[in-house]
Amino acid sequence: HDMTMSALELRRQRTQFDLAVAVEEFDGQVLGVVDYRSDLWDESSIGRMADNYQSILQAFVRSPDRLLAPERPGTGRESTLIGPVTHDSPDVVDAVHAAGVVHAQRCAIVATDGEYTYAELIGRARAIASALVVNGVVPGAIIALHLVRGRDLPAAMLGALMARATYVPLDPSYPRSRNLQILTDTAPALVLTNGASALHLPANLRSLNLDTIVPCVQTFLPPPRPDDIAYVIHTSGSTGVPAGVEITRGA
Repeated sequence: HDMTMSALELRRQRTQFDLAVAVEEFDGQVLGVVDYRSDLWDESSIGRMADNYQSILQAFVRSPDRLLAPERPGTGRESTLIGPVTHDSPDVVDAVHAAGVVHAQRCAIVATDGEYTYAELIGRARAIASALVVNGVVPGAIIALHLVRGRDLPAAMLGALMARATYVPLDPSYPRSRNLQILTDTAPALVLTNGASALHLPANLRSLNLDTIVPCVQTFLPPPRPDDIAYVIHTSGSTGVPAGVEITRGA
């Protein structure tokens, strides 16, 4: 029997994941589709992400043997290339310190609540790391970052790494049930908060508000090891309870 087939476009009303990107080659072109949850992302954010992704791919095609360093989002400038790919790249803390030596007053972080130069970022991260140590955080301890997005979020990540702690990122804008599941799974020794984010946490959790941390004399910070767990990232939990994935500093 003869059979004929034709393409049928399927329209889904709900996406299966928080964010999913599919890229394929078709008829000599590379096509991409982005599925996202509209309660977590807006169209302008996805558009900026797609533009940045395209710029990175274009720069990588021109020089595939070099690392890519994207410019600030929203500047309209394409990615720059910072060096050859190697398997003995420095620890991220050492890399930031090295950049701070050369570019102390150059802008390192841009956020809606302000900017940090490299010198300011390193100083803020050291203050956070010292506060963690003073509050009993030891190497390998898990801390949760329940932080409103802003310039202190990357500073807290860097501070956690300086203290050799393992950080677990939590987004206060996500459903409270998801964040509570992750907190139950990881049982952090301390939760870092800022702004009003502490209001969304159970009262029995031990927390430290970054807004109360001030510059201080640096406490002794233990040297890092490449097999330290840098952070734990959790899956969306769309098929059940969010699962944590450990990422080492040397990964």
